[in-house]
Amino acid sequence: MKTHEKLRAMRKEAKLSRRELAEISGFNEHTILAYERNQNPPSNDYVKFCALYFGYELSSIQDSAKELEKMSENEQVLGIYKEIENCDFNGILENCDINTNDYTPSKYAEFVKLQSIMAKLEKSKQYAKQDLELLALLNSLNAEIKDSLKALIKSIIAKGATK
Repeated sequence: MKTHEKLRAMRKEAKLSRRELAEISGFNEHTILAYERNQNPPSNDYVKFCALYFGYELSSIQDSAKELEKMSENEQVLGIYKEIENCDFNGILENCDINTNDYTPSKYAEFVKLQSIMAKLEKSKQYAKQDLELLALLNSLNAEIKDSLKALIKSIIAKGATK
C-alpha cells in the first residue's frame, strides 16, 4: 500500500471526513484530498501529523513495502510531547514525569493548528510591513518621479501583454 492510500485508510478508520480532519488539523481540505488521490506528494508535516494523531509508526506510513503499524500509547504520547515541547531526547516514558492527559492527539491537533495560524499571521505581517514601506517610499517621491514610474510600469505591462 502506498503512502497516499495509507493516509486515506487511517482517516477512514478513524471515521473522519476530509473536512473534519481539516478542521481538526488546520491542513486545507483540498490539500488533504490531493494527498489522498496522489495528485501531490504529502508534505512531511502532514505525514508526521497523521502518524502522531492516529498513532501509527511514521516509517510504516512512508514505506510502501511495510504494512501500517500502530505505535504504543506511550510512544504516541512521547512523540506528541516531543513535538509540542520542541525537544529532542531519547527516553522511556515510564521514567518521565509527563502527564499523559496533557499530550493527547486532540491537544496535538490544536497545537499544529495554532502553529499554522501563527505562521499565516506572521507571513501576513511581513507582507503588510513591506506594503507599508513601499507606500511610504512612493509617497515620499515627487510627482515627476511618480509619473515616470507609472509610465515605466505601464510599458512593462504592455510588453508583457504582447508576448
